[in-house]
Amino acid sequence: MNILKKISTAIEEKRLVKIYRHYTDEELINTGFILDSSNDFILIQNESDFLLDGYSVIKIGDIEKIRYGKFEKYFQMMLEKEGFIKKVGIDYRIDLNNFLTILNSIKLSKLYLIAECQKEDDGRFIIGPIEEINKKSVKIRYFDATGILKKKMTNIKYKDITTIQFDTRYINYFSKYLRKKK
Repeated sequence: MNILKKISTAIEEKRLVKIYRHYTDEELINTGFILDSSNDFILIQNESDFLLDGYSVIKIGDIEKIRYGKFEKYFQMMLEKEGFIKKVGIDYRIDLNNFLTILNSIKLSKLYLIAECQKEDDGRFIIGPIEEINKKSVKIRYFDATGILKKKMTNIKYKDITTIQFDTRYINYFSKYLRKKK
């Protein structure tokens, strides 16, 4: 079954899947429920150790394999019995046409994000509110692990972004306690 058919089936049947991507020697895995797709992107509700934890957007072209095997089936059965499947979904619309529409959707929802650049020699992890969006890049006001919002914005070109995360516990808790440097 090809990737696009697996995506379609996962959405229709509300399947818990593992998504494999490679950028370097490291294998990147996303586990969750694919909620929506476009020609170029998928929206995943992340699952981690019996917790639904926010959402990720990844490029379909980066996907090497989608797995829905015996492990995912068994885990999904447990999630169903524990009532998690009823909670799968999203309460706002994310337009997956392109990076511009994705980022505008997130900004309109007043959510902070993590933009990751996971390609070889580019391990950027930029977290914060979206400040500016244009045709080729986004500017994010980065905050560090002490909750300090940086004065200068970080500009990221769309071609470098491999994953966008939003509405995760990590982002939401940190964003409640942000501060400016004195």
